[in-house]
Amino acid sequence: MQNTARPKGLKKIWREIKRPFRQTFGRHSTVPGRAKNVLEGMENIHERAANNPEHVESFCPICRKGSDKPFRPFGLTARSNALCPSCGSLERHRFFWLFFEETLKNWKKEGNGSLLHFAPEGFFKTRFEQVFGENYLSCDIVPGRAMKVIDITSICLGDETYDYVVCNHVLEHIPDDRQALSELYRVLKKGGVAFLAVPLKGEKTDEDLSITDPQERLKRFAQDDHVRFYGMDIKNRIEGVGFHVSVVNSNTVVPSECLRTVLGIMSDDILFVAEK
Repeated sequence: MQNTARPKGLKKIWREIKRPFRQTFGRHSTVPGRAKNVLEGMENIHERAANNPEHVESFCPICRKGSDKPFRPFGLTARSNALCPSCGSLERHRFFWLFFEETLKNWKKEGNGSLLHFAPEGFFKTRFEQVFGENYLSCDIVPGRAMKVIDITSICLGDETYDYVVCNHVLEHIPDDRQALSELYRVLKKGGVAFLAVPLKGEKTDEDLSITDPQERLKRFAQDDHVRFYGMDIKNRIEGVGFHVSVVNSNTVVPSECLRTVLGIMSDDILFVAEK
């Protein structure tokens, strides 16, 4: 049975995880160069946790629940230590939240600013509502999945409306992704930031919009409703509509392999942070 009680020492561990971010993270463009040294103090957190009477195997930074068991397997080809049994988050979600929550403190607009959230994950929706209140809007092209029905390639909102956009694993579904990126750029305020994550493989994007058969898409793009498999050259596409892009690697944000295991974060996961 899953242990939902917080193991001894977890409150202290969470405090130690947060402290380096709060003390030293500046604007996102400086994070990749500084974070490795900044977070060296986190290297022994897992080892200290292992000395507790109740051993901490996993800790989710989204729902903030820990367990003496690893995260659950997940995926078509099952990845170990992937799914949080409490909130349903995956590795990429926990990496994003750890980065977003702490760096947001240094990018605050008047109040907490405003956020536009595409294809909203339930566990993020709850947290974003707590942070942004009425200045949070979730959207999806499918009715009933979000607060507002919006086509990302034709966003029915005014220019320079939002401070932040969160768009996780959406663009690989969109045939005209450049138009979608242009629309994200348009609705962001000057100085606003879009947090973008996509499945990645290699350096060069593989796409063929003429492929419409679901089984062919599954074989080539790893999912039957994907239209491409992005490479790291997606950075050029994002910059092509006007964004300044920082590439944030999970190994830089959390350099300790032991701690990445506790938090259920994959090595070399990538988040694109695009500033207008």
